[in-house]
Amino acid sequence: MSTLYVQVEGGNITTLQPPGCIHPVTQDDDDDDDDDETLTAPSDTHMQEDLEELSPPEASLPGTSQSDKATVDNVRSLYKKVLELDRTKKRLEIRKLELEIEKLEHEKKERESSNK
Repeated sequence: MSTLYVQVEGGNITTLQPPGCIHPVTQDDDDDDDDDETLTAPSDTHMQEDLEELSPPEASLPGTSQSDKATVDNVRSLYKKVLELDRTKKRLEIRKLELEIEKLEHEKKERESSNK
């Protein structure tokens, strides 16, 4: 899924790099048995700081019409929802990885106990 982040300021729309991207890094794409991925995710505080930096304050929008302000508010609202969904997705991915690690550790213990 590709997410487009935009910022509306004074009627101008700017495309932004999404804050707190997850960067999957795989060791070997040819190996189907090895689904290990390394994920990097920023903290919730870091994502909130990104949101605050990217959201233009109302004072910085002089001379804008009500419709421009409404557009800015709508974009800001959608952007916050996207950040919340991204944060939830990252938390779920982290939890999934934790459960996969637990499963592998459990399987390893079972193999070790059956070999004794």
